[in-house]
Amino acid sequence: MIKKLLLIIIAFVMMVGTFQASASFGPFPQIYHLTQAIVQTYFAIHASDAKTIVQHAQTARGHANTIKSVQHEEVDHFLLEQSIDTLNVVVEEGSNGNLEAARAAAHAALILITRSAK
Repeated sequence: MIKKLLLIIIAFVMMVGTFQASASFGPFPQIYHLTQAIVQTYFAIHASDAKTIVQHAQTARGHANTIKSVQHEEVDHFLLEQSIDTLNVVVEEGSNGNLEAARAAAHAALILITRSAK
């Protein structure tokens, strides 16, 4: 089930990525960054070491911050802000070498990011 969901997300990212280069208007950039934040958070959960978790969480946080900077009605900004705060915890725990706590926080961040999409 999770593998199938990941494949759907990756296919969606590829589809949106083709539009992202030519569409600088409308919801496409926000969808692209939201999808990238979801994918990178998923990769953080399944990373094998703390350093990789931190790298994916930082990338996801960057995409989430990009979404936050643009007011868009398709995103719940309260949940998005909570997911960014949770990604900060992932980075902190991963930097301290606490692998399981970083994974748990990444899982919480994934839930928040996916729920932020309206």
